[in-house]
Parts: sequence; C-alpha cells; structure tokens
Amino acid sequence: MGPAGTMDGQTKATLESVERFNQAFGRHDVDGVMRAMADECVFETEEIFAAGDRCVLRWLYRWVDGAGKPGHIRGVDVFRVRDGKVAEKLSYVKG
Repeated sequence: MGPAGTMDGQTKATLESVERFNQAFGRHDVDGVMRAMADECVFETEEIFAAGDRCVLRWLYRWVDGAGKPGHIRGVDVFRVRDGKVAEKLSYVKG
C-alpha cells in the first residue's frame, strides 16, 4: 500500500470497510457492526468459563487468503461483569 493518493481502489474500499466496522464497534452500535459484516462472517468460540465476576472466552479465527492459503490465529477475551453487564473486555491474540 502506498500513500493515500496512490492507493488502489480495492485497498481503499477494504480500509473504508474495516474503518466502518471499527467505528460501529467503538460506538457499541450493534446494528452498524452487523451491517458492516458479510452474512457468512464466522467467529468461532472454542471455550468459555467464568469465576466470580470474571469470564474468559477462548476463540479461534480462520481465513483463506487470496492465494487460497489458509491461516488462523487464536485469542482470548477477558471480561469483567458488573450488575449483569459487561464492564470490561480485554482481547489478546496469539498468531
């Protein structure tokens, strides 16, 4: 990717799509997040467990790149819950 002025159309559209998703996620706009995701978008959850007000969700994200090569990363989300609502969410990945 080069400077914004020399960016190809697909790259520009990709960046705009991801930014739209991130902005909706940051606003906690569920409808906006859903509009920014393809119908076939997959989030895989491997395991979830809790202790007291803490919860850990272990996940796996898989993809196939443009050349047909598969890839994946693993991660965990660590939640803190207060009064029945998520008060904190921290995400960590291993790739």
